[in-house]
Amino acid sequence: KRCLAPCVKEICSPEDYAEMVSLLKFFLRNEENFAESINRKIESCAENLDFENAAYWRDLAESAGSLRNNKK
Repeated sequence: KRCLAPCVKEICSPEDYAEMVSLLKFFLRNEENFAESINRKIESCAENLDFENAAYWRDLAESAGSLRNNKK
């Protein structure tokens, strides 16, 4: 469940794929835009009562934080 499959529209739209690529660039550059963007996604999902996707973004943020804090 990690592949966004941009080659299959039913799995991931081109817009969703482009958004994830942008987030990945922020993460790799260690930019604050990454955390800000993720927090906006969480808030937007929660406002729309889409708690499953809010949890997805929360988990993504936690995983990214764990990777950032791993000294290895």
